[in-house]
Amino acid sequence: MASKRVIIVGAGISGLICALHCQKAGFETLLLEQNTELGGRVGTDYIDGFSLDRGFQVLLTAYPMAKKYLDYKALELCYYPSGAYLCYPNNKKLLANPLEAPQALFSTLKTVEASQIWPFIKLITPLILNAPQRCLTKPETSSITLLKRLGFSNPFIDAFFKPFFGGVLLDPNLESSSCLFNYYLSFFMKGKVAIPKAGMAEIPKQLAAHLKGEQIRLKCKVLNVEAKEVELEGGKTLQADAVVLATNPTEAASILKNPKAKPPHTKSSDGFKNDVKSVYTFYYALNEDSISSPILDSPYLLLNSSSKGPLTHLHIQSNIATSYAPKSQKLISITSLEQAHQDPQTLEPTIRNQAQELLHIKPSALHLLKASFIKEALPTQTHIKDIPLAKDGIFLAGDWTQTGSLQGAMLSGERIGLQLAQCL
Repeated sequence: MASKRVIIVGAGISGLICALHCQKAGFETLLLEQNTELGGRVGTDYIDGFSLDRGFQVLLTAYPMAKKYLDYKALELCYYPSGAYLCYPNNKKLLANPLEAPQALFSTLKTVEASQIWPFIKLITPLILNAPQRCLTKPETSSITLLKRLGFSNPFIDAFFKPFFGGVLLDPNLESSSCLFNYYLSFFMKGKVAIPKAGMAEIPKQLAAHLKGEQIRLKCKVLNVEAKEVELEGGKTLQADAVVLATNPTEAASILKNPKAKPPHTKSSDGFKNDVKSVYTFYYALNEDSISSPILDSPYLLLNSSSKGPLTHLHIQSNIATSYAPKSQKLISITSLEQAHQDPQTLEPTIRNQAQELLHIKPSALHLLKASFIKEALPTQTHIKDIPLAKDGIFLAGDWTQTGSLQGAMLSGERIGLQLAQCL
């Protein structure tokens, strides 16, 4: 009997995990990817000896799916410390995990006012005692509402939670689901934050290396899909026993047979909507021999706690992974959640000036490597999603069907792969 054929549209993390399960089930698998490389949003650009991840991306080592599918040792992970500097115009305050950095206990106690200690205890205690998945079953409100109910003050929310978790969720106003906020915070607490030595692109590369004989077509644009047929750009059609749409929600909507149809996402007045979150990322090179400033050696994230200007947070990534920059150079990564969408080159001078103030250096010391606007960086996560496995016979995968994270992407790919193994 001929093996069943599965076509997976999109070779991001979800598509790769789904392909691994199809391979295990003995299916003939074809991965179609419109870009020139695998990985979807998880990728790295290599410019002049620097490793520039596509957006400020990290791996939370406590993710169950990541532990299941990735070889951490082979990735040569480099780890972030647990904490951040709260940066104001005239000073910086360190907020660090005293269990990880006991020497930072005194400075952390000076940063966190006494009135904020009890809200912290109420926030983290349930997360310590319960599995992260339990967070998704709790009553849901917005993250900002949760924090205020717990007793956090507006100044502390603005100084820490908005620039930190706003950067995690790409949600500067913390309107995302309180369940997802706790879910992600739980993983931050139960593991480490890391990046592979050679960049985040190593994650999809490692997954793809396990595909034995599966066919992958890059630079292959799909126009429309049906339950057992895929139409490529140029008019060619491919037949399959099952089709998986493993793209972001906007791409999924555009390549369904009915271009006006929208894939399931969060509910809206028309039944569904497929909102996504965007982000600006700026990378700069800095010659470390020409500058003397203690903060330039810090491994901690620098948060813009003043609520002024477009810069959300800054990090010197080469202080975590020296491989991210050539010798005698530092790599500075800046994230901006600026809401007034504009060309990144137009925003860059303002970002540069803010960075100069945070780092106590001259603006001319920073050499721009790349400025980018990532329009579809994460799915909107206002509510927990209840996404069906398939729509009109087409299987749906992607982190937007689960949680907007590496964990969600992997879980989605696994869910569809296991379903195909059962039904084909």
